[in-house]
Amino acid sequence: MTTTLTTSAASRGRPGRGRVLRFVDLRLLFLSQRVPYPPNRGDKITTWRIIDWFKRRGHDVHCVAFSHGRDEDEAAEELRRRGFHVQTFPYHHARAMVMALPSLLSRRPLTLAFFGSKPLQQAVDALVPHVDMAYAFSSSMGAYILHHAPLPRVMHFAELDSDKWRQYAERSSWPRRRVYAREASTLRQFEERLARHVDENVLCTQVEQEFFRRAIPGAASAVVSNGVDVDYFQPSSDPGEPFSIVFTGVMDYYPNVDGCMFFANEVFPRVRQRFPGASWLSR
Repeated sequence: MTTTLTTSAASRGRPGRGRVLRFVDLRLLFLSQRVPYPPNRGDKITTWRIIDWFKRRGHDVHCVAFSHGRDEDEAAEELRRRGFHVQTFPYHHARAMVMALPSLLSRRPLTLAFFGSKPLQQAVDALVPHVDMAYAFSSSMGAYILHHAPLPRVMHFAELDSDKWRQYAERSSWPRRRVYAREASTLRQFEERLARHVDENVLCTQVEQEFFRRAIPGAASAVVSNGVDVDYFQPSSDPGEPFSIVFTGVMDYYPNVDGCMFFANEVFPRVRQRFPGASWLSR
């Protein structure tokens, strides 16, 4: 099957950008911070749908990712059974924190140090001559393809992580505030460099795209919305528990905490006024 990809920088007339890319039997290099399967958390839902989309159209997908434990090793095996090529590299959070400390003495973003790996970079370098396009999910993985022009490259930001750290800095006390502010500044510089070097930058909503355009004016961008598997998520015949509300999401991520606090303080009391038996669960 032929896949046609048009990079959005065409209207900007930038040399080497704005290409119309037509592939038959595309060989795709896909990079992610976690093994892109199973779709049981936000980032994996997105990454799995991306690689599954390419695979179902007959393309050859090579995944390079960090593995965060036995579950992800098993997930990688399942992807191989499904016909994906998968290379994983062990990720240990405590070790990554220690290895990132020297970056505090430089202008290198801690994010790149946390997810830096020479073996992974060597694997990417070895694969690049044998693929037609690279697709990186998150700026930390985009670092591995930054120097691989003229290979067509797509950078999937979803959101600018630097802005997340800016928000953390505004809501934190010293010394975290200083560390978060430093990360926001250094990572924003890297994000801009990366965004201007690749063929396309992907955001998940128009709101994120508008913010991206203000932050990095002139850089190519496109919106690929997160979807819902409507075949799997069908209405149940079970009536369920009446007047119950469930929030699902990790609670070590500030936007989720902020959203829950707002709902608890501003919304749920009004719900209980109208429906006294209403319950709210967070999972």
